[in-house]
Amino acid sequence: MNNEDKKLQKLVKVDRKEIEDLLKSAMQDYLAFQTSAKVERSKSVASLISIISEYLSPFIIIGYNVNGEPINAVHATNQKDADALSAAINRFIVNSISGEDKWQK
Repeated sequence: MNNEDKKLQKLVKVDRKEIEDLLKSAMQDYLAFQTSAKVERSKSVASLISIISEYLSPFIIIGYNVNGEPINAVHATNQKDADALSAAINRFIVNSISGEDKWQK
C-alpha cells in the first residue's frame, strides 16, 4: 500500500467519524424536538379537557388537531360517568347506523 492510499484511508476514517457524529447529533436534536412537540400537544389537550370539563361532566373528544394528528380524550371521573359515556356511544352508533341525525344538531 503506497502513501497515497494510506492518506486516503485516513481521510475516509475521519470523514466517517465526522458523519457519524453529525448524524448522531441530528438524531438527538430530532428526538428532542419530537419530545417537546409531544409534551406541548399533551399540554394543549389537558387545557382543552380542563375548559370542557367546566361545561360537561363526562365526555369523549375524538378528532384531529390542526396538524392532522389524531386526538382521543376520555374524561370520566367515576364508574357512573364511564357507564353514561358507554351508553351515549352506543346510542350514537345505533343512531348513525339507522340514519337518525339527532347528534348533529
